[in-house]
Amino acid sequence: MATPMLRDVATIMLETGMRPEEVYRIQPENVNLAGGLLFNPHGKTKAARRCIPLNTAAKSVLVRRMKGLETPFLFPCETDPTRPVSKVNNAHDRAVRDSKVAPFRLYDLRHTWATRAAESGIDLVTLAALLGHSKIQMVLRWYAHPPKSIRRGLWSGWSGSLQSSESQLWNARERTDSDNPVI
Repeated sequence: MATPMLRDVATIMLETGMRPEEVYRIQPENVNLAGGLLFNPHGKTKAARRCIPLNTAAKSVLVRRMKGLETPFLFPCETDPTRPVSKVNNAHDRAVRDSKVAPFRLYDLRHTWATRAAESGIDLVTLAALLGHSKIQMVLRWYAHPPKSIRRGLWSGWSGSLQSSESQLWNARERTDSDNPVI
């Protein structure tokens, strides 16, 4: 089963779309529960340093972790509580194996959040900002994929017109080839 720390990291990622490293480094002074925001001061780009909206589930985890906190980080390292935990991948791998669910990476929770956000109608520019990407191309590359059911539905709706266009193209090509024989 998942450790309490892993469960909380996973919940924050799934509810906010944060990167694992961003979650590990959360400090109480960057949490504004009343305003429903979390400021992430860390990141490799200016876009990664951003305010992240919090929903009820994310707030609940943060409230619980901040209660009686005696370390600078909500997810402290066990051996040195003055530093954030470096990763929870081993705990994640063990929990996935023990629960016998289909294997997935911890980072997939971020992708799940982004996919759900895109499917709910959030525009790609806003989605890029919420994810901390400076370029919309990253969102297009990694997150903005319509579900298979939608793709199948679109394709079946288009297939008739595509087939007729394809037939016209082949008919035109046959006429051209017979008019201009290859020598």
